Amino acid sequence: MKKKVLILGLVASVLATPGCVNDKIDGLQQQIDDLNSKVGELEKSQQEALLNAMAAMEVKMAALSSERDADYEQIMEQMRLMQEEVANNSDAIYYGNLLTDADYEAFATQGATILTGKAVLKSADQYQKIAAAKLVGGDLLISGLAEVDFEMLQTVGGHLSVSAFQDGGKVTFSKLTSVGGDMVIAEGAGLTAVDAPELVLINGGLTSEMNDALTSLTLPSLDQVSDVLVDGYLEDDPTYLHLGVLSALDLGGAHVTDNVAVSYVSGGELVLGTVGGSFECVMTGLTTISSATTMLEGGLVLDRNFAVETVDFESLEKLYGELNISSNDNSYDWEATESTGLSELPAFSALTEIHGSVIINNNGNMTEAIGLNAVTTFVGEKISISTSGPKTLDVISVFNELTEVKASTYGFADVEVFAYASWFKSFSKLERTNDLRLALKAVQLGGGISSVQNTANVRLDGFEALNTVRYLNLDAGDVTEFNALGSLDRFLSYGDYLYLTMPKDENVGLCSMEPIFNKINNGDFEGGNKKATFSFNWANMETQEAITQLLTPCND
Repeated sequence: MKKKVLILGLVASVLATPGCVNDKIDGLQQQIDDLNSKVGELEKSQQEALLNAMAAMEVKMAALSSERDADYEQIMEQMRLMQEEVANNSDAIYYGNLLTDADYEAFATQGATILTGKAVLKSADQYQKIAAAKLVGGDLLISGLAEVDFEMLQTVGGHLSVSAFQDGGKVTFSKLTSVGGDMVIAEGAGLTAVDAPELVLINGGLTSEMNDALTSLTLPSLDQVSDVLVDGYLEDDPTYLHLGVLSALDLGGAHVTDNVAVSYVSGGELVLGTVGGSFECVMTGLTTISSATTMLEGGLVLDRNFAVETVDFESLEKLYGELNISSNDNSYDWEATESTGLSELPAFSALTEIHGSVIINNNGNMTEAIGLNAVTTFVGEKISISTSGPKTLDVISVFNELTEVKASTYGFADVEVFAYASWFKSFSKLERTNDLRLALKAVQLGGGISSVQNTANVRLDGFEALNTVRYLNLDAGDVTEFNALGSLDRFLSYGDYLYLTMPKDENVGLCSMEPIFNKINNGDFEGGNKKATFSFNWANMETQEAITQLLTPCND
């Protein structure tokens, strides 16, 4: 290996020097002895570093709490066997890095299977010469290949990087079980598939981005990874959706220490175990998005997942960040003949605490929103629920155990609802909010959206316990049955405190609000700039006349 080359080079340089050869002959042996000593020390230090790294990986795996104990036992046994080889300093160990063709030639000639340093792999010939490697102690950087299978490789001690491949390129790691650093698949022009069927542990993060041809990323045995970033963004897309071609995504139910971010993939399923940070899926064709986590230290964002059928976070108990479920349908596709996407709101039946705003917005394929009814603690700027059709939700029943919405220690949050729904029965125990904007709309029969012509039954219940708001904007124009806001008693605004759009049908009364209407009629909230506005058929009505109209049906 390199030691012999260095010694021969030194001998040649001395012998090539004119004259004084005999005078230097005695010093030559000393220099050779010194060089042998230094190379030996280098080998020893590299051997110790490799053993230490392997031992550290073994300790980490032993400490992992997982249902996959058998997998980790197998990996640890593999590492113990390789540690024995390293400790015995057998011919199987190559000390140094593989950077040049000469390095790879030396590795193959030696018959080595363990590399203490890193390997920069750029050609098919280099691949053939490293094919027998079981362990790469440092980084493994792969590029420039076509279709390869690392049939013997079990462990990479450092980072594993896969980049530019030839057109139609594929890489398989048949026996790879652990990566000590990050696994990065990036700028892989031509790369179509990455498969690591036995990979259990990535000690760092998993990143896949800027891979325009990548259709398949399958790590079906993955159990542990620090974070996940999969971005299929396609720069040159004539549709301007920038949706990539990655359609087979399998991360094996992995537990993720920190954050998950998946975007612009065209298909697959994202099924994960616990997640410690934030969870984001944006602009994807994923059909399933699920996690067994009980707590997220960051937000949960599901946005523009146009093919999603199943969203499962039924173990989630606490969320420390924003909950955003928006536009998860295919309404962007003008050529689509059928609506796809999320058809019902995930139940989140175990979720009790949300520390961040909630936005549920324009999920056009959703027909039912029943969920979040175990939440008892909310601290955030607002709760916003809106739909844009064309479908009408059969029912909206959310946040029925929540008693207050706090924006901070002393302030209260806003609640906004603008929805096309047949029945709203939500926030039944909420006692106080800042601003409340509530509009329940009907969808015109035949599919077109209309807030003018009421052609369907629209029932508005909820907010039964609400007694205090700063400002209320209530649009009951399309409502046919009203049983809400029966406990409302106070407005805290010093200006406009009420804007009420009255039912288009004069036979519909807001009887449950009679107590607060009587207080308004009596002038309890007037003074200064305080003001209530009642609107009927796009024109404002005098307060007393409006209240009379709203309560007249209650006497029938």
